Amino acid sequence: MDSNNKKLYDSYNEDWQRIYFDEMPQGYVVAHLEHGRDELVLNSSFAIRLAKHFGECIELLPNINLHGVKSADATRNGEVWEWKKVIGTSTSVQSRLRKGGTQSSKILLVLTEGFDEAEVLRGLMSAINLDKIGRILIVDFLFPNERLVRLEREKIRKRDFKLFFEALK
Repeated sequence: MDSNNKKLYDSYNEDWQRIYFDEMPQGYVVAHLEHGRDELVLNSSFAIRLAKHFGECIELLPNINLHGVKSADATRNGEVWEWKKVIGTSTSVQSRLRKGGTQSSKILLVLTEGFDEAEVLRGLMSAINLDKIGRILIVDFLFPNERLVRLEREKIRKRDFKLFFEALK
């Protein structure tokens, strides 16, 4: 059976590298040839997780630097997203989110094994509080246990982290 997603995956031209296709959820990953070489391995690993576990269709975008602002990392099912790996303190999380907010209003935070949930949430709250013009609208969390949680800006402002804590179980 040839699915629509498989046809899409096969239809990318020579400017795109086909990286991964999963038959079951029909997710795939392609990378533009001008996607940052130093980012390709890490971003591909995140993208494959999203395609494999959630059936997402991922395009790793070309690196473009326009007026000192770097382009976003990827599209997820046609929507532009910036991806950030969470390392360290709440200050580090806040800094990554603030920088990511200049690249896209939608940010995927990839949490690593042993992350400190209190530090992540402190950094998240701080970034939203400092984001006076509302650049950051959605933050998705990809947990090491392959759970994916979405928090919209309003939930974050109201400190509604129920879904975040449920994903830890």
